[in-house]
Amino acid sequence: MKTILFILAGTVFITACSFDVQGPALPIEVCDNGLDDDNDGFVDCFDMDCSEFSGCNTTENCSNQIDDDGDNLIDCDDPDCSQNETCMSTENCFNQIDDDGDNLIDCDDPDCENLEYCNPTEDCFNQIDDDGDDLIDCDDPDCENLDYCNPLEDCFNQMDDDGDDLIDCDDPDCATQDECIPPEICGNDTDDDGDTLIDCDDPDCTTDPSCAHDETCDNHSDDDGDGLTDCLDDDCFGTYTTCGSCDPFNNNGCSQDQYCYIDKYNGFRTKCFDDAGTAHLYDSCGMGNSCEEGLYCTSATNPVCLEICYPGVLDNCPSEAPCKPFTDWNIYTDWGVCWPW
Repeated sequence: MKTILFILAGTVFITACSFDVQGPALPIEVCDNGLDDDNDGFVDCFDMDCSEFSGCNTTENCSNQIDDDGDNLIDCDDPDCSQNETCMSTENCFNQIDDDGDNLIDCDDPDCENLEYCNPTEDCFNQIDDDGDDLIDCDDPDCENLDYCNPLEDCFNQMDDDGDDLIDCDDPDCATQDECIPPEICGNDTDDDGDTLIDCDDPDCTTDPSCAHDETCDNHSDDDGDGLTDCLDDDCFGTYTTCGSCDPFNNNGCSQDQYCYIDKYNGFRTKCFDDAGTAHLYDSCGMGNSCEEGLYCTSATNPVCLEICYPGVLDNCPSEAPCKPFTDWNIYTDWGVCWPW
C-alpha cells in the first residue's frame, strides 16, 4: 500500500489514497520435475526448498536395482546398504571366487577356516602332500606318532629298518641286545662292553687268568671271584690252619667216596672221613663222623648231633637256631654250630 501526497501552490490539500501495487510473483521450486524452477542452482530434491517434500526423503532400497536416494549409487554399491544383510555376502569356500570382496578366496579366507575341507589331514600312506605343508606322509609331523612312521630296528637282519643309516648292531637302538654288546677284553685298559668297568674290574674278567687274585681265607669275601668264600674255597684247604681240608656243606675237597666233617679231635677243623655217620639231629653221638652229613658231634659231656654253620658266610641255620662260632668257647677255628640253648 502506497500513500501519495499532492501539494498545490498557496493551498495545501492533502489527500491520502490507499491502493495495492502487485509486483511479479517469485518462482517456486517444483521438487519432482528435474528443473531448477527458482533459479537458485539446485534442482528438485537438491534444493533446500524441497526438504519437506515427501518424495525427497527416500532411503535406498538395497535390492531393487534403482537409485532410490538419488546419490547415483544403486543397491549394494550405496554405502547406505553396507549393513544390509542382502549386501553382506559370505564367502563360498569352494568356487575360486572372492565372494565377500575381502581379496581372499575360498580356503584362504578366514571365513572358511573351520571347514574340514579347508583343514585336510595328512594321509600318511599315499605319497601325497594332503595338507599342503610340503611334507609328505611320514616326513609330515602329523604322522610322527604312527608306528608305521617309527619302525624299530631289527638288530639281526642286515637292514636299516628305521632309516637312520645305521644297520643292526651299529644302530644305538640295538645297544642293549646281548648279541650287540662286545665282550670285555681284560687287559687293554678299555671298557669294551660299555658297562663303565674296565678290564679286571669288570665281572666278565673274573675267570680271566690275567685277573686272578689269591683268596684271602678269613675276610668273608670271594677274593678270586670263583664263587667260593674263605674256608669254602679249595684255595684255602690245608693252607689256612683254621679251615681244614674240605667243605663240610658239600664235601668239596674230599674224594667221591669220602665225607667232610668238622672234627673235634682235629682242632675243630674239617677233615675227610671214609664213612658217614647215621645219628640224627639231637641224637647222642661219639666220634667226629658219627652224625649224618651236615651235622657236628659236640664235645660236651653228653655229646649230641647239631647243625653246622659258618659265621659270617653261611650262618642261617635250617632249624633257625642261632649260629654260634666256636671262638665263643675260645676255640680258634672259622666254623660254628647251630646252638639251640
